[in-house]
Amino acid sequence: NLTDFMMIDRYSDPSDPAQPAFGYGNDNRYFIQTSDIAFDASFVGLSNAFGGVYDGNGFAFTSDRVDGGKFSGIFKKVVGGRIENLKVEIFRYEISASGDYGLIAANIGGSGAGVSDVYVAANVYIENSAVNIENSAVNFGGVAGTAENTLISAAFAAVNVFANKVSGNIGGVVGTLTDGSIMSRCVSLSTITNDDCALPDGIGGAALYAGSLLGYADGAGAADEDNYYLNNGVSYGEAAISGRGLGNVDYYSDATKLLFVARANIGEMNAAQTAILGNTVAELVEYYAESLAERFTVAGVGSEYAPFEIGKAEALELVALAPWAYFIQTDDIVPGSYAEFFGKTPFRGYYDGDAHKLSDVAVSATGGSVGLFRAVEGTLTNLYIDNIYADMLLPQGGYAGALAGIIGNEAVVSGIVLTGSITVDAAGTVYAGGVAGISYGSIDNIVSAIAMRVIAENALVGGISGNLSGGKV
Repeated sequence: NLTDFMMIDRYSDPSDPAQPAFGYGNDNRYFIQTSDIAFDASFVGLSNAFGGVYDGNGFAFTSDRVDGGKFSGIFKKVVGGRIENLKVEIFRYEISASGDYGLIAANIGGSGAGVSDVYVAANVYIENSAVNIENSAVNFGGVAGTAENTLISAAFAAVNVFANKVSGNIGGVVGTLTDGSIMSRCVSLSTITNDDCALPDGIGGAALYAGSLLGYADGAGAADEDNYYLNNGVSYGEAAISGRGLGNVDYYSDATKLLFVARANIGEMNAAQTAILGNTVAELVEYYAESLAERFTVAGVGSEYAPFEIGKAEALELVALAPWAYFIQTDDIVPGSYAEFFGKTPFRGYYDGDAHKLSDVAVSATGGSVGLFRAVEGTLTNLYIDNIYADMLLPQGGYAGALAGIIGNEAVVSGIVLTGSITVDAAGTVYAGGVAGISYGSIDNIVSAIAMRVIAENALVGGISGNLSGGKV
Protein backbone atom coordinates (compact mmCIF):
# COMPACT_ATOMS: atom_id res chain seq x y z
CA ASN A 1 0.00 0.00 0.00
CA LEU A 2 1.02 3.65 -0.20
CA THR A 3 2.09 3.83 3.44
CA ASP A 4 4.46 0.91 2.94
CA PHE A 5 5.85 2.51 -0.22
CA MET A 6 6.60 5.80 1.53
CA MET A 7 8.65 3.89 4.10
CA ILE A 8 11.32 3.64 1.41
CA ASP A 9 12.12 7.29 2.15
CA ARG A 10 13.11 6.32 5.69
CA TYR A 11 15.95 4.25 4.28
CA SER A 12 17.33 7.47 2.80
CA ASP A 13 16.86 9.95 5.66
CA PRO A 14 19.65 9.95 8.27
CA SER A 15 17.63 12.34 10.46
CA ASP A 16 14.83 9.79 10.85
CA PRO A 17 14.96 8.45 14.44
CA ALA A 18 13.82 5.04 13.16
CA GLN A 19 16.74 4.91 10.75
CA PRO A 20 19.03 2.70 12.87
CA ALA A 21 16.38 -0.01 12.79
CA PHE A 22 16.34 0.12 9.03
CA GLY A 23 19.99 0.73 8.35
CA TYR A 24 20.77 3.90 6.41
CA GLY A 25 20.61 4.00 2.63
CA ASN A 26 18.41 2.26 0.08
CA ASP A 27 21.28 1.47 -2.31
CA ASN A 28 21.41 -2.21 -3.26
CA ARG A 29 18.15 -2.88 -1.43
CA TYR A 30 15.38 -4.73 -3.23
CA PHE A 31 11.71 -3.81 -3.02
CA ILE A 32 8.76 -5.65 -4.55
CA GLN A 33 5.19 -4.42 -5.00
CA THR A 34 2.45 -6.86 -4.01
CA SER A 35 -0.73 -5.06 -5.13
CA ASP A 36 -2.01 -2.10 -7.14
CA ILE A 37 -1.60 1.22 -5.32
CA ALA A 38 -4.01 4.13 -5.77
CA PHE A 39 -3.04 7.69 -4.86
CA ASP A 40 -4.68 11.11 -4.98
CA ALA A 41 -3.59 14.68 -5.71
CA SER A 42 -1.94 15.01 -2.28
CA PHE A 43 0.72 12.41 -3.14
CA VAL A 44 4.16 13.93 -3.80
CA GLY A 45 6.21 10.80 -4.52
CA LEU A 46 9.40 9.77 -2.75
CA SER A 47 11.34 12.80 -1.53
CA ASN A 48 14.81 11.23 -1.40
CA ALA A 49 16.98 9.76 -4.12
CA PHE A 50 16.40 6.08 -4.82
CA GLY A 51 19.37 3.81 -5.47
CA GLY A 52 17.96 0.32 -5.00
CA VAL A 53 15.90 -2.03 -7.16
CA TYR A 54 12.14 -1.60 -7.30
CA ASP A 55 10.19 -4.49 -8.83
CA GLY A 56 6.59 -3.51 -9.54
CA ASN A 57 5.80 -7.19 -10.04
CA GLY A 58 3.37 -6.23 -12.81
CA PHE A 59 1.24 -4.08 -10.50
CA ALA A 60 0.26 -0.45 -11.01
CA PHE A 61 0.25 2.96 -9.40
CA THR A 62 -3.01 4.67 -10.39
CA SER A 63 -4.50 8.13 -9.92
CA ASP A 64 -7.36 10.17 -11.34
CA ARG A 65 -5.45 13.45 -11.04
CA VAL A 66 -2.08 14.81 -9.93
CA ASP A 67 -0.73 18.34 -9.67
CA GLY A 68 2.74 19.01 -11.06
CA GLY A 69 3.16 21.62 -8.35
CA LYS A 70 3.46 18.74 -5.88
CA PHE A 71 4.15 15.64 -7.96
CA SER A 72 7.02 15.15 -10.41
CA GLY A 73 7.22 11.36 -10.41
CA ILE A 74 6.60 8.28 -8.28
CA PHE A 75 10.35 8.50 -7.67
CA LYS A 76 11.48 12.11 -7.83
CA LYS A 77 15.06 11.10 -8.43
CA VAL A 78 16.69 7.76 -9.19
CA VAL A 79 20.47 7.64 -8.72
CA GLY A 80 22.03 4.35 -9.80
CA GLY A 81 18.78 2.53 -9.08
CA ARG A 82 16.60 0.31 -11.26
CA ILE A 83 12.84 0.32 -11.78
CA GLU A 84 11.24 -2.67 -13.46
CA ASN A 85 7.94 -4.47 -14.09
CA LEU A 86 5.83 -1.45 -13.15
CA LYS A 87 2.70 0.23 -14.50
CA VAL A 88 1.76 3.86 -13.84
CA GLU A 89 -1.63 5.22 -14.93
CA ILE A 90 -2.66 8.85 -14.33
CA PHE A 91 -5.83 10.11 -15.97
CA ARG A 92 -5.04 13.83 -15.64
CA TYR A 93 -1.59 15.26 -14.91
CA GLU A 94 -1.47 19.07 -14.74
CA ILE A 95 1.82 20.98 -15.04
CA SER A 96 2.07 24.77 -14.85
CA ALA A 97 5.69 25.50 -13.87
CA SER A 98 9.12 24.85 -15.37
CA GLY A 99 11.06 21.77 -14.23
CA ASP A 100 11.52 18.06 -14.81
CA TYR A 101 8.49 15.75 -14.72
CA GLY A 102 7.72 12.12 -15.42
CA LEU A 103 5.27 9.44 -14.37
CA ILE A 104 7.95 7.15 -12.96
CA ALA A 105 10.67 9.71 -12.18
CA ALA A 106 11.60 13.32 -12.73
CA ASN A 107 15.30 12.43 -13.13
CA ILE A 108 17.12 9.14 -13.64
CA GLY A 109 20.90 8.79 -13.78
CA GLY A 110 24.07 7.42 -12.27
CA SER A 111 26.09 4.28 -12.86
CA GLY A 112 23.87 1.25 -13.33
CA ALA A 113 20.63 3.25 -13.55
CA GLY A 114 17.89 1.72 -15.62
CA VAL A 115 14.19 1.29 -16.30
CA SER A 116 12.81 -1.83 -17.95
CA ASP A 117 9.48 -3.49 -18.65
CA VAL A 118 7.26 -0.58 -17.72
CA TYR A 119 3.89 0.69 -18.88
CA VAL A 120 2.93 4.37 -18.59
CA ALA A 121 -0.38 5.95 -19.55
CA ALA A 122 -1.55 9.50 -18.87
CA ASN A 123 -3.22 12.61 -20.20
CA VAL A 124 -0.89 15.53 -19.50
CA TYR A 125 -1.82 19.19 -19.66
CA ILE A 126 1.16 21.57 -19.68
CA GLU A 127 0.19 25.21 -19.44
CA ASN A 128 2.74 28.02 -19.25
CA SER A 129 2.22 30.17 -16.18
CA ALA A 130 5.34 32.29 -16.81
CA VAL A 131 5.13 35.72 -18.43
CA ASN A 132 7.81 34.86 -21.01
CA ILE A 133 7.90 31.62 -22.96
CA GLU A 134 11.68 31.37 -22.40
CA ASN A 135 10.96 31.07 -18.68
CA SER A 136 8.72 28.06 -19.16
CA ALA A 137 11.16 25.22 -19.92
CA VAL A 138 9.65 21.82 -19.15
CA ASN A 139 11.33 18.43 -19.51
CA PHE A 140 8.56 15.85 -19.56
CA GLY A 141 8.59 12.17 -20.42
CA GLY A 142 6.13 9.38 -19.77
CA VAL A 143 8.91 7.43 -18.05
CA ALA A 144 11.24 10.26 -17.02
CA GLY A 145 11.75 13.96 -17.57
CA THR A 146 15.52 13.51 -17.95
CA ALA A 147 17.65 10.37 -18.23
CA GLU A 148 21.44 10.54 -17.90
CA ASN A 149 23.73 7.54 -18.44
CA THR A 150 20.65 5.32 -18.23
CA LEU A 151 19.27 2.32 -20.08
CA ILE A 152 15.56 2.69 -20.87
CA SER A 153 14.35 -0.60 -22.30
CA ALA A 154 11.04 -2.30 -23.05
CA ALA A 155 8.88 0.70 -22.16
CA PHE A 156 5.33 1.11 -23.46
CA ALA A 157 3.96 4.66 -23.43
CA ALA A 158 0.41 5.79 -24.17
CA VAL A 159 0.72 9.42 -23.11
CA ASN A 160 -1.33 12.27 -24.55
CA VAL A 161 0.36 15.63 -23.99
CA PHE A 162 -1.45 18.89 -24.62
CA ALA A 163 1.11 21.71 -24.32
CA ASN A 164 0.35 25.42 -24.46
CA LYS A 165 2.91 28.21 -24.59
CA VAL A 166 5.87 26.23 -23.30
CA SER A 167 9.49 25.57 -24.24
CA GLY A 168 11.66 22.60 -23.30
CA ASN A 169 11.76 18.93 -24.28
CA ILE A 170 8.68 16.69 -24.31
CA GLY A 171 8.68 13.00 -25.17
CA GLY A 172 6.24 10.15 -24.85
CA VAL A 173 8.93 8.05 -23.14
CA VAL A 174 11.72 10.50 -22.16
CA GLY A 175 11.93 14.29 -22.33
CA THR A 176 15.74 14.67 -22.43
CA LEU A 177 18.12 11.74 -23.02
CA THR A 178 21.78 12.54 -22.29
CA ASP A 179 25.32 11.30 -21.67
CA GLY A 180 25.44 7.76 -22.97
CA SER A 181 21.81 6.89 -22.30
CA ILE A 182 20.23 4.24 -24.48
CA MET A 183 16.64 3.56 -25.52
CA SER A 184 15.95 -0.01 -26.52
CA ARG A 185 12.75 -1.82 -27.57
CA CYS A 186 10.47 1.05 -26.57
CA VAL A 187 7.01 1.48 -28.09
CA SER A 188 5.01 4.70 -28.04
CA LEU A 189 1.39 5.39 -28.91
CA SER A 190 1.83 8.86 -27.47
CA THR A 191 0.42 11.99 -29.06
CA ILE A 192 1.91 15.40 -28.38
CA THR A 193 0.02 18.49 -29.45
CA ASN A 194 1.75 21.85 -29.23
CA ASP A 195 -0.38 24.99 -29.24
CA ASP A 196 1.39 28.34 -29.51
CA CYS A 197 4.70 26.85 -28.36
CA ALA A 198 8.27 27.72 -29.28
CA LEU A 199 9.30 25.62 -32.27
CA PRO A 200 12.81 24.15 -32.77
CA ASP A 201 14.16 27.27 -34.47
CA GLY A 202 13.32 29.12 -31.28
CA ILE A 203 11.13 32.01 -30.22
CA GLY A 204 12.86 34.64 -28.13
CA GLY A 205 15.78 32.29 -27.54
CA ALA A 206 13.47 29.49 -26.40
CA ALA A 207 12.75 26.23 -28.16
CA LEU A 208 10.45 23.26 -27.80
CA TYR A 209 11.50 19.82 -29.00
CA ALA A 210 8.75 17.23 -28.97
CA GLY A 211 8.69 13.61 -30.05
CA SER A 212 6.42 10.63 -29.59
CA LEU A 213 9.40 8.65 -28.26
CA LEU A 214 11.68 11.37 -26.91
CA GLY A 215 11.97 15.12 -26.98
CA TYR A 216 15.70 15.75 -27.21
CA ALA A 217 18.89 13.70 -27.14
CA ASP A 218 22.41 14.99 -26.59
CA GLY A 219 25.22 12.46 -26.45
CA ALA A 220 22.96 9.40 -26.45
CA GLY A 221 24.42 6.06 -27.43
CA ALA A 222 23.08 3.95 -30.24
CA ALA A 223 20.10 1.73 -29.49
CA ASP A 224 20.74 -1.97 -29.87
CA GLU A 225 17.18 -2.87 -30.86
CA ASP A 226 14.23 -1.22 -32.56
CA ASN A 227 12.04 1.46 -31.04
CA TYR A 228 8.64 2.18 -32.56
CA TYR A 229 6.22 5.08 -32.51
CA LEU A 230 2.75 5.34 -33.92
CA ASN A 231 2.26 7.20 -37.17
CA ASN A 232 1.02 10.73 -36.53
CA GLY A 233 2.36 10.62 -33.00
CA VAL A 234 3.09 14.34 -32.87
CA SER A 235 1.33 17.46 -34.06
CA TYR A 236 4.28 19.82 -34.41
CA GLY A 237 3.03 23.34 -34.64
CA GLU A 238 -0.16 23.48 -36.65
CA ALA A 239 0.69 22.37 -40.17
CA ALA A 240 2.79 19.26 -39.59
CA ILE A 241 0.49 16.28 -39.21
CA SER A 242 2.78 13.41 -40.18
CA GLY A 243 4.35 13.29 -36.72
CA ARG A 244 7.86 12.60 -35.54
CA GLY A 245 9.34 10.20 -33.06
CA LEU A 246 12.33 12.33 -32.13
CA GLY A 247 12.19 16.03 -31.37
CA ASN A 248 15.67 17.09 -32.52
CA VAL A 249 15.75 15.21 -35.80
CA ASP A 250 18.99 16.87 -36.97
CA TYR A 251 20.91 15.23 -34.14
CA TYR A 252 20.12 11.82 -35.59
CA SER A 253 21.46 12.65 -39.03
CA ASP A 254 24.77 11.32 -37.70
CA ALA A 255 24.42 7.59 -38.30
CA THR A 256 26.78 6.75 -35.45
CA LYS A 257 24.29 8.27 -33.03
CA LEU A 258 21.11 7.10 -34.72
CA LEU A 259 18.42 5.43 -32.70
CA PHE A 260 16.78 2.75 -34.77
CA VAL A 261 13.32 4.22 -34.93
CA ALA A 262 10.44 3.04 -37.07
CA ARG A 263 7.09 4.68 -37.63
CA ALA A 264 4.52 1.93 -37.67
CA ASN A 265 0.91 1.09 -37.14
CA ILE A 266 -0.21 -1.08 -34.25
CA GLY A 267 -0.23 -4.25 -36.33
CA GLU A 268 3.34 -3.67 -37.49
CA MET A 269 4.46 -2.95 -33.93
CA ASN A 270 2.93 -6.22 -32.79
CA ALA A 271 4.56 -8.12 -35.64
CA ALA A 272 7.94 -6.89 -34.43
CA GLN A 273 7.44 -9.20 -31.41
CA THR A 274 8.59 -6.67 -28.84
CA ALA A 275 7.76 -8.15 -25.43
CA ILE A 276 7.06 -5.69 -22.61
CA LEU A 277 5.93 -6.85 -19.16
CA GLY A 278 5.50 -10.28 -20.73
CA ASN A 279 2.91 -8.95 -23.16
CA THR A 280 2.84 -8.27 -26.88
CA VAL A 281 2.23 -4.73 -28.10
CA ALA A 282 -1.31 -5.67 -29.13
CA GLU A 283 -2.06 -6.94 -25.62
CA LEU A 284 -0.83 -3.71 -24.04
CA VAL A 285 -2.83 -1.63 -26.52
CA GLU A 286 -5.93 -3.63 -25.60
CA TYR A 287 -5.17 -3.22 -21.90
CA TYR A 288 -4.97 0.55 -22.40
CA ALA A 289 -8.15 0.60 -24.50
CA GLU A 290 -10.03 -1.47 -21.93
CA SER A 291 -9.10 1.01 -19.20
CA LEU A 292 -10.47 3.85 -21.34
CA ALA A 293 -13.66 1.93 -22.12
CA GLU A 294 -14.20 1.25 -18.43
CA ARG A 295 -13.67 4.89 -17.48
CA PHE A 296 -16.14 6.17 -20.08
CA THR A 297 -18.51 3.18 -19.74
CA VAL A 298 -18.54 2.36 -23.44
CA ALA A 299 -18.42 -0.96 -25.25
CA GLY A 300 -15.51 -1.97 -27.46
CA VAL A 301 -11.74 -1.77 -27.26
CA GLY A 302 -11.04 0.57 -30.17
CA SER A 303 -10.07 -2.19 -32.59
CA GLU A 304 -11.35 -2.84 -36.11
CA TYR A 305 -13.51 -5.72 -34.91
CA ALA A 306 -14.52 -4.17 -31.58
CA PRO A 307 -14.63 -0.38 -32.08
CA PHE A 308 -15.41 2.01 -29.26
CA GLU A 309 -19.20 2.52 -29.32
CA ILE A 310 -20.02 6.22 -28.98
CA GLY A 311 -23.60 6.94 -27.97
CA LYS A 312 -23.24 9.92 -25.62
CA ALA A 313 -21.49 13.27 -25.68
CA GLU A 314 -19.13 12.49 -22.78
CA ALA A 315 -17.61 9.59 -24.72
CA LEU A 316 -16.39 11.96 -27.47
CA GLU A 317 -13.36 12.69 -25.27
CA LEU A 318 -12.09 9.29 -26.40
CA VAL A 319 -11.46 10.74 -29.87
CA ALA A 320 -8.74 12.94 -28.34
CA LEU A 321 -7.35 10.29 -26.00
CA ALA A 322 -7.18 7.48 -28.57
CA PRO A 323 -6.95 9.22 -31.95
CA TRP A 324 -5.56 6.03 -33.53
CA ALA A 325 -8.59 3.89 -32.61
CA TYR A 326 -11.74 2.66 -34.35
CA PHE A 327 -15.06 4.26 -33.39
CA ILE A 328 -18.69 3.70 -34.29
CA GLN A 329 -21.44 6.14 -33.34
CA THR A 330 -24.51 4.35 -32.01
CA ASP A 331 -26.97 7.23 -31.54
CA ASP A 332 -27.59 10.85 -32.48
CA ILE A 333 -25.53 13.17 -30.26
CA VAL A 334 -25.62 16.83 -29.34
CA PRO A 335 -21.94 17.28 -28.39
CA GLY A 336 -22.15 20.53 -26.39
CA SER A 337 -18.75 21.38 -24.92
CA TYR A 338 -17.45 17.90 -25.79
CA ALA A 339 -17.13 18.97 -29.44
CA GLU A 340 -13.72 20.42 -28.54
CA PHE A 341 -12.24 16.92 -28.24
CA PHE A 342 -12.50 16.33 -31.99
CA GLY A 343 -9.94 19.08 -32.51
CA LYS A 344 -7.53 18.36 -29.66
CA THR A 345 -5.11 16.36 -31.77
CA PRO A 346 -4.87 15.11 -35.38
CA PHE A 347 -7.13 12.12 -35.96
CA ARG A 348 -5.66 9.02 -37.56
CA GLY A 349 -8.26 6.46 -36.58
CA TYR A 350 -11.53 5.33 -38.14
CA TYR A 351 -14.79 7.06 -37.22
CA ASP A 352 -18.00 5.54 -38.59
CA GLY A 353 -21.07 7.67 -37.87
CA ASP A 354 -23.30 4.76 -38.90
CA ALA A 355 -25.73 7.31 -40.44
CA HIS A 356 -26.20 9.10 -37.11
CA LYS A 357 -26.10 12.84 -36.42
CA LEU A 358 -23.89 15.26 -34.56
CA SER A 359 -26.24 18.21 -34.05
CA ASP A 360 -25.78 21.85 -33.02
CA VAL A 361 -22.00 21.56 -33.04
CA ALA A 362 -20.27 24.67 -31.68
CA VAL A 363 -16.60 25.12 -32.56
CA SER A 364 -14.33 27.90 -31.33
CA ALA A 365 -10.76 27.32 -32.51
CA THR A 366 -7.51 29.25 -32.75
CA GLY A 367 -4.39 28.11 -34.59
CA GLY A 368 -2.94 27.40 -37.99
CA SER A 369 -5.12 24.39 -38.81
CA VAL A 370 -8.66 24.61 -37.49
CA GLY A 371 -12.04 22.96 -37.92
CA LEU A 372 -14.19 20.46 -36.09
CA PHE A 373 -11.07 18.28 -36.50
CA ARG A 374 -7.68 19.98 -36.42
CA ALA A 375 -6.43 17.52 -39.02
CA VAL A 376 -7.47 14.13 -40.37
CA GLU A 377 -5.09 11.39 -41.48
CA GLY A 378 -7.59 8.56 -40.96
CA THR A 379 -11.12 7.78 -42.12
CA LEU A 380 -14.37 9.65 -41.45
CA THR A 381 -17.50 8.11 -42.92
CA ASN A 382 -21.31 7.88 -42.72
CA LEU A 383 -21.88 10.95 -40.57
CA TYR A 384 -24.42 13.78 -40.66
CA ILE A 385 -23.07 16.94 -39.03
CA ASP A 386 -26.15 19.11 -38.66
CA ASN A 387 -25.89 22.82 -37.89
CA ILE A 388 -22.23 23.34 -37.16
CA TYR A 389 -21.41 26.91 -36.23
CA ALA A 390 -17.74 27.73 -35.94
CA ASP A 391 -15.63 30.77 -35.12
CA MET A 392 -12.05 30.30 -36.28
CA LEU A 393 -9.10 32.58 -35.61
CA LEU A 394 -5.83 32.12 -37.50
CA PRO A 395 -3.32 34.69 -36.16
CA GLN A 396 -0.68 33.75 -38.75
CA GLY A 397 -2.88 32.41 -41.52
CA GLY A 398 -3.22 28.73 -42.37
CA TYR A 399 -6.06 26.33 -43.05
CA ALA A 400 -9.70 26.41 -41.97
CA GLY A 401 -12.53 24.02 -42.83
CA ALA A 402 -15.89 23.16 -41.35
CA LEU A 403 -14.82 19.52 -41.02
CA ALA A 404 -11.02 19.86 -40.79
CA GLY A 405 -8.24 22.34 -41.36
CA ILE A 406 -6.09 19.73 -43.07
CA ILE A 407 -7.09 16.44 -44.69
CA GLY A 408 -3.86 14.47 -45.02
CA ASN A 409 -2.68 12.31 -47.88
CA GLU A 410 -3.73 9.07 -46.19
CA ALA A 411 -7.15 10.36 -45.22
CA VAL A 412 -10.48 9.12 -46.58
CA VAL A 413 -13.56 11.30 -46.02
CA SER A 414 -16.71 9.73 -47.41
CA GLY A 415 -20.47 9.87 -46.93
CA ILE A 416 -20.50 13.09 -44.87
CA VAL A 417 -23.27 15.71 -44.82
CA LEU A 418 -22.44 19.14 -43.37
CA THR A 419 -24.82 22.03 -42.71
CA GLY A 420 -24.26 25.27 -40.84
CA SER A 421 -21.90 28.24 -40.99
CA ILE A 422 -18.30 29.18 -40.26
CA THR A 423 -16.58 32.51 -39.66
CA VAL A 424 -12.87 32.70 -40.40
CA ASP A 425 -10.72 35.63 -39.23
CA ALA A 426 -7.12 35.37 -40.38
CA ALA A 427 -3.93 37.36 -40.76
CA GLY A 428 -1.78 36.58 -43.76
CA THR A 429 -3.02 33.95 -46.22
CA VAL A 430 -5.81 31.55 -45.35
CA TYR A 431 -7.19 28.57 -47.24
CA ALA A 432 -10.82 27.99 -46.28
CA GLY A 433 -13.38 25.43 -47.38
CA GLY A 434 -16.81 24.07 -46.60
CA VAL A 435 -15.13 20.73 -45.82
CA ALA A 436 -11.36 21.38 -45.56
CA GLY A 437 -8.86 24.20 -45.71
CA ILE A 438 -6.48 22.03 -47.70
CA SER A 439 -6.84 18.42 -48.81
CA TYR A 440 -4.15 15.98 -49.84
CA GLY A 441 -6.44 12.96 -49.46
CA SER A 442 -9.72 11.55 -50.75
CA ILE A 443 -13.05 13.37 -50.40
CA ASP A 444 -15.99 11.38 -51.74
CA ASN A 445 -19.79 11.45 -51.61
CA ILE A 446 -19.98 14.72 -49.67
CA VAL A 447 -22.79 17.23 -49.22
CA SER A 448 -21.59 20.57 -47.90
CA ALA A 449 -24.17 23.28 -47.21
CA ILE A 450 -21.89 25.61 -45.28
CA ALA A 451 -22.22 29.38 -45.30
CA MET A 452 -18.74 30.90 -45.03
CA ARG A 453 -17.63 34.36 -43.93
CA VAL A 454 -13.89 34.86 -44.39
CA ILE A 455 -11.97 37.92 -43.23
CA ALA A 456 -8.33 37.81 -44.31
CA GLU A 457 -5.53 39.72 -46.03
CA ASN A 458 -5.46 37.02 -48.68
CA ALA A 459 -8.01 34.21 -48.92
CA LEU A 460 -8.49 31.20 -51.18
CA VAL A 461 -11.96 29.84 -50.55
CA GLY A 462 -13.78 26.82 -51.95
CA GLY A 463 -17.14 25.19 -51.33
CA ILE A 464 -15.36 21.88 -50.65
CA SER A 465 -11.70 22.79 -50.10
CA GLY A 466 -9.66 25.97 -50.18
CA ASN A 467 -6.80 24.08 -51.77
CA LEU A 468 -6.62 20.64 -53.37
CA SER A 469 -3.00 19.50 -53.32
CA GLY A 470 -2.59 16.08 -54.85
CA GLY A 471 -5.84 14.83 -53.37
CA LYS A 472 -9.04 13.91 -55.16
CA VAL A 473 -12.68 14.89 -54.92
